Amino acid sequence: MSPDHSPAFSRYVIYLLPVFCLLLFYSCKKSGENPGRDSRGVISITHPGILNTASSLNFISNDANISGSWRANMFNNTVDGFIDKNIGSLLSPYPTTVYVRSSGSTPTETKMRTDAQLAYALALKWAKTHDTTIVIKAIEVLNGWAYNFNKLDTVKGTFGQQRFLEAAWVVPTFAAAAEIIRWYNVNDDNTSLWPPEDITQFEAFLRKMMYEYADKTFASGFKNNWYVSAAYAKMAASVFLNDIAGYNNGYDRLKEILPLMILNDGTLPEFCSRTDCVHFQYSLTGITLGAELDRIQSGSTELYEYGGRIGKGYAFMSKVYSGGANGCNFCDPTKEVYPGVAVAYRYFANDNTTFLTTLKQPTYGVNADKTFLGFTMYTHYNVP
Repeated sequence: MSPDHSPAFSRYVIYLLPVFCLLLFYSCKKSGENPGRDSRGVISITHPGILNTASSLNFISNDANISGSWRANMFNNTVDGFIDKNIGSLLSPYPTTVYVRSSGSTPTETKMRTDAQLAYALALKWAKTHDTTIVIKAIEVLNGWAYNFNKLDTVKGTFGQQRFLEAAWVVPTFAAAAEIIRWYNVNDDNTSLWPPEDITQFEAFLRKMMYEYADKTFASGFKNNWYVSAAYAKMAASVFLNDIAGYNNGYDRLKEILPLMILNDGTLPEFCSRTDCVHFQYSLTGITLGAELDRIQSGSTELYEYGGRIGKGYAFMSKVYSGGANGCNFCDPTKEVYPGVAVAYRYFANDNTTFLTTLKQPTYGVNADKTFLGFTMYTHYNVP
């Protein structure tokens, strides 16, 4: 039977052809743009997507399951090492009130920080082993906080706003653990072991931590590592909560503060002004983790490349650790660097970040004060 070349058919072709061409043009145009962001900001959320994706979790898990491999040893020494050292925390009660102080930590503050990292370590171990007993322990930690926590408070003599910073530190780690447990599918199994009612309760806990505490950091007047930590926390929490507006607000705030934390020549103002080697790393780490999170969510490297400042910041840090900068000399190369280094190396892989990965990495994969998402040498170093 011959094709229909009737006048009516021809008219349809003539009328529809411009539409097909327009759609084809638009499709081609969109394919060259960042897939997850338009003029309003991020328009969709990727899961799992807080520093770990399904593909990166698959890669590190497969690599770590090769006996004797570098990543297997890294897993054993850091992720498993941290679990072995801190699993006893499961035996201690989950406090309704967490008391914080501005230096050092209280028992409840230590438990909250430790448990956030423990839940994340257990989630990483579950991704590697597919052992349901491991994920059940991780869920136990998340549920313990979700069902028991009531408020953050300060000990006598501590600045009241310290509560806001404390929340900003633990929110991303709790969220990253929950993201893997809820969204990462082992053995292509889409069935979550985390009951819906428990997920809802955890979401309420995360919102409480974010909006009653961490979010108030922005109004504190501290345009420093506090602001950075809160912006990164808001991005991370919003991924788990599927809150596009919240994510874009966190992104905007991180982009706003970035030029104040890393100057055009790479100088990190908090380095000399704070006379220590910690606070400037808080800012640099938070900015780096935020940039990586956004690369996953939007497909954009805008934060990584914004004025070239993050790369310049690590060049400054490299200079600091190899002889001092701007007349300041506060960094001891025998003391640990913060976990943003491994994430930055994965993106930049230049002489500066290479040098920084040769410095002492956090014992058990988590920096001593447990303020930022740990195990990044395991999760990010040399990951395609």
